[in-house]
Amino acid sequence: MPISSVCPRLQSLVDLSTPRVNPIRLVVFDPRVQHLQMLLAGLQPNIQAHVLAPERDGIDQVSALLCKLPTAELTLVTTGFSGGLCLGASRLELSSLPEYELQLRGWFVGVESPELSLLSGGVAKGVKGQEFIAQLTSITGAVVRASAQPIGQGHWLTATAKTFKPVVLNTYSATL
Repeated sequence: MPISSVCPRLQSLVDLSTPRVNPIRLVVFDPRVQHLQMLLAGLQPNIQAHVLAPERDGIDQVSALLCKLPTAELTLVTTGFSGGLCLGASRLELSSLPEYELQLRGWFVGVESPELSLLSGGVAKGVKGQEFIAQLTSITGAVVRASAQPIGQGHWLTATAKTFKPVVLNTYSATL
């Protein structure tokens, strides 16, 4: 099945005469993140945020969202574990990458220099975590940023300063 069948917008991107869209910065939150309202209120200006529905497949939700709102900078804020993370009613991990590969390949089509930040503690931990990041990078074509350590309580990815105001980064008391 071609990628364009996942998102009709992608068909127009195959035609190089069609102007490309101007991507936005998007942050997607899993609804189970602790202190969600604090994080939402502490976003930097010019960032669009979306909270996933907990009962629906999160990869489906993110894919549909990116079809409508193409982005060069996507940040996923959720709980994580070595080699994976939780999104809505789904888990994105090594074993599920083949199932979601078609959708993941469509996330950044038509966008130059895409970036995917995973604010999910421990995702890059160990051999399993490194393999997950390598495969996710290969599939999406994005620069993927993730941590082997817990995220929060003053420990953040460097790129997070573009996403959240300093007060959030300094006072968020939970870990992801």
